[in-house]
Amino acid sequence: MAAPYDPTLDVTPTRGRLNSVHALLEETNLAMGDAHVDDAFWTKLQAHILDESDAGLRATLVGRQALAACSPLCASTAQVGFVCSIADSFEGPNRLVVLSAVFRAQRLFLAVKPGLLATHFEVDGFLTNLRQSKNLFDDRQWREELMVLIIKYLIEHGRLVDAAAICAEFLEEDGAGIQAIAIDGLLDLASRKQQLPISLIQAAWNLMLHAPTKDGRVDGVRLFRTVTLQHGRPQMERLLHGLSLAAADRAECVRIEAALSFRFVSVDSVPQLLAKAQLDEHNMEGQRWQLVCNGVLLSLLEDVSQEVRCEASRSVVHVCKASSSLPQEALEHAISAHADASHEDSARSTQLQFLLALDALLGVYHARFGRFTVSTEQLSFLLRHALRAPHAQGAVVLLSALTKLALETPYHASSVVAFLSSSVTPLYTSAPRYVQAQLEAHARTIGAQIAALWTHRGDVPASPLLLALATPSPRSAPSLLVCTETVPLRPRHPLACLHQAPTSVAHATDLLQQAAAIEMPSEFVMSRYKSVVLGLLDGVLELRTGGAHWQRLLETAVTYLAVMSPSHLERTSVLDLLALVRCHFATSLEDARAMMVEWPRLRELPATSLDELRTATMEQLHAWWPVTWFESEPHWTRHVHATVEWSTPHEPLTTVAGWPCDVPLAITAFNVTDPHSLVLKLSLPHQEPLLLELTPRDFKWTHASLWRASIHACCVPMAVTGLVHLEVVLCMRTRRVAHIESFLQPISPLLRLPLAVSRPAPRPPMLAAQAPYPSAYGPP
Repeated sequence: MAAPYDPTLDVTPTRGRLNSVHALLEETNLAMGDAHVDDAFWTKLQAHILDESDAGLRATLVGRQALAACSPLCASTAQVGFVCSIADSFEGPNRLVVLSAVFRAQRLFLAVKPGLLATHFEVDGFLTNLRQSKNLFDDRQWREELMVLIIKYLIEHGRLVDAAAICAEFLEEDGAGIQAIAIDGLLDLASRKQQLPISLIQAAWNLMLHAPTKDGRVDGVRLFRTVTLQHGRPQMERLLHGLSLAAADRAECVRIEAALSFRFVSVDSVPQLLAKAQLDEHNMEGQRWQLVCNGVLLSLLEDVSQEVRCEASRSVVHVCKASSSLPQEALEHAISAHADASHEDSARSTQLQFLLALDALLGVYHARFGRFTVSTEQLSFLLRHALRAPHAQGAVVLLSALTKLALETPYHASSVVAFLSSSVTPLYTSAPRYVQAQLEAHARTIGAQIAALWTHRGDVPASPLLLALATPSPRSAPSLLVCTETVPLRPRHPLACLHQAPTSVAHATDLLQQAAAIEMPSEFVMSRYKSVVLGLLDGVLELRTGGAHWQRLLETAVTYLAVMSPSHLERTSVLDLLALVRCHFATSLEDARAMMVEWPRLRELPATSLDELRTATMEQLHAWWPVTWFESEPHWTRHVHATVEWSTPHEPLTTVAGWPCDVPLAITAFNVTDPHSLVLKLSLPHQEPLLLELTPRDFKWTHASLWRASIHACCVPMAVTGLVHLEVVLCMRTRRVAHIESFLQPISPLLRLPLAVSRPAPRPPMLAAQAPYPSAYGPP
């Protein structure tokens, strides 16, 4: 009679082999750099992989070897070849599990050491397997892994046309996973300025409207928007029609994506999106798609989903600001829609978003057509419903909106005064000081407008807001005030001592020493500005005295262009400096003349000989000094910067050496124009920094200058144990300027996170007489 099945007979050897792998990794960490120990480690690890019959454990061991081979101290050529050939040596019903692990390992090699994978990667053979296999059951996982690997490999090696063709080929598959991978690949190619074929518009249209899953329809909206925008104005009507159909989708996430995509339509279509006009179907032969687009943004403002309403509100503000020729009627429709939506019982965040949008739209209206005329009923409705929840910052926004309304009747004045006295004054007493200052400033502006309609009575209880209302600011009054003694001066530049052209090298050195002694605020933006400006001027001074670090000077100048948001004069000054330095260090006269064609600044220089040209450029460098930079305070709010925060500081970060560790991070980026250029850099002691490329899918667009993201970054400590510090910083990849290759420029303060790295559990000693199963089960 056969003995009953004992699961520990299989589990115990499996655990023993895993523990032995941990022990080998620990041995490698302890004897780092010893060639004999390294060879023994790889021999034992590969023996475990080849001898293992369990597919799941074999896949785990392959992943362990890939992680170890990615160490910067490892010569990984042999290990990459072993991992790439391991799939052919395993035959069994679970072979696909090992195959998926091999593809994941190759993706890891491609990310860390892409050059080693080129000799072992056959794109044509992999594509043949991908086309011949079926998207069923276990095949699905390894097909998706292989698809991702092929696309990333082609993009990494610059074969963008081949990658686009493969993505377009597999876009029509019935598998949602393969379709999502193909769409991600196409969006990645579009972000790299690769022109996608126009034939993809119809495929994206079908996915956007008929994909079986909501995630597939969201991906379809993104692809449809990207391809149509690449092919310009001829496809704009089709984009408008498709987004209007997607805005009626039953899934909330699809409507959110459609509302966001309306920000990319042409300005000529904005009036149609903001006006629910009566259209005659019989007179619209061939143009019936306009019936779907009629007032679609206003319809999204009334959606049942709060997220859809907020996204539609942001899109309305964006298109109204972008369209300089927007008709007055369309803008009035947008303002009225936001004011009327305040009666809805919605969350506080939605109320504040609608208030912010209303204030922004009134600002656009005031700049183009004057103050917005409001009836007594509309004003009463707005004051009664716009701020139902007590919120001091919301009161600031509402008062800012009131300053842009035409308060022309005594009823308007009395309603505003009653609102200030009953609703805003209680919020004023508990608000921070800067919020109180904003409330008082808006109250003075309103007081200047209603000064002839309202008089402060003695029986009304005095409050700071009513006193500010009764003493309007002279700058807010309608009359012109001319008083040269009281006109405020422009803010002084913190490095104002540099606002003079030096007469000699000694004078310039003295000016830089004075500027270096100035104490700047500890804020990241201001301290970085001082460091970059002084580094740039110090590099110019060093170049005048014969210094050879001109490449560092060029990188500093490119950094100034990338993160300081310079004005036109500042940008021209920096580009002149780049042109002079590049021309001065030209290796031949032909290169210098080619630069003269590209840079108009250099065309006036003599180019008969290289020495004469270098003398002329050095004279220009001696005369270069950015005097105009220091006339007034920089626009700090326009500088590119970011913050990176630890999302869960109450949960300590712990991991085991050689195993991945997830780090939850909250990222906020300001004034970033291209989210594709953002890279998250994670550094551990004694390891190469890990660079994590961020994509637009990781970010949430808040408004024109603010991006937010909540991600889980993954790091693998390989050569450290104990308590270490993980350094995280967000970088931006600069653009290629003046033939200077792009590089990573930090735009956030350095975040140091404590990370407890423990050693892998050692393998327990196994005696020869010890049974491979617990004693509780008795003898075999």
